[in-house]
Amino acid sequence: MKNFIALLIFAAGGTAWYFYHQYSEAKALNADYAKNLAVQEQGVAARRAEIQAYAQLLDLQNKVQAKKAEVNEVVASDKKLQEELNRLRKEKVAIILAARQSYMGQTLPELVLADGRKLQTVRVLKVDDSGLSVIVPSGVQKISPEELPEELRHRLHYSQ
Repeated sequence: MKNFIALLIFAAGGTAWYFYHQYSEAKALNADYAKNLAVQEQGVAARRAEIQAYAQLLDLQNKVQAKKAEVNEVVASDKKLQEELNRLRKEKVAIILAARQSYMGQTLPELVLADGRKLQTVRVLKVDDSGLSVIVPSGVQKISPEELPEELRHRLHYSQ
């Protein structure tokens, strides 16, 4: 029986040593896993920061695209407005020319100039940007827009 008890003690010691060895290895592996876990968490945090930076970059790119679209709309609108402005300028010039042309051939019984001179029986030959060409009893005369009375200057669109 002594041998059996000795054998049990020996077996118990061997088993204890085995469990202690397994426990030590598990503890060392657990410490390694804890270190690796910290490294992995840092890696995950770095990847998360990269993803957030990419998300912000993508958001900025979307905003830039939206602003580019707005700019293109404004440029197109500006182009339409410039075309309309040019059309209106041409229309204005045509209206002014038509108003001036309507005076050609007319005879004015008396024309009082801005400096007070009076011209009798004035027939309008030509109306252009530089003034009026008229026939008076003494001959042909050029009258500049500054010499015309204010009301006539306004009707002929010289005061703009």
